[in-house]
Amino acid sequence: SGIGVVSKRLSREGSTSATETDWFVQPFVAYHLPMGDRFRFGARAGLGMYFGSSVNEVKGDDDVVVDEATSTLGLLTSFSLQGAYLMTERFEITAGVDLTWLLGSESVSSANTSLGSNALHVGPEFGISFDF
Repeated sequence: SGIGVVSKRLSREGSTSATETDWFVQPFVAYHLPMGDRFRFGARAGLGMYFGSSVNEVKGDDDVVVDEATSTLGLLTSFSLQGAYLMTERFEITAGVDLTWLLGSESVSSANTSLGSNALHVGPEFGISFDF
């Protein structure tokens, strides 16, 4: 299972934007084919959740700007193709290409409402793994 931090850029009113940073917990399954004594190649798929907070700048009357706190909660799913190098029998370094999809909502406490929030990411993945 994986634990980490995910960050995404959110569009706001007008031409402004904010960065949301969330914690995630994601159980996953993986299978690696041995390619010699120390190398492996394989795939990994996971399904988990993310949660965190952000700040939304709201412009009120007389152009007064107020920082409004929001909270986030959502579903995180990913699939990756990986290569791995075994440092020891139980410890490995991995690198690959990852596809991650975030589907969630951002709740605004003062307005008692929530907004949908989606993101799709394709990019590099690096990690370390310890097998028990």
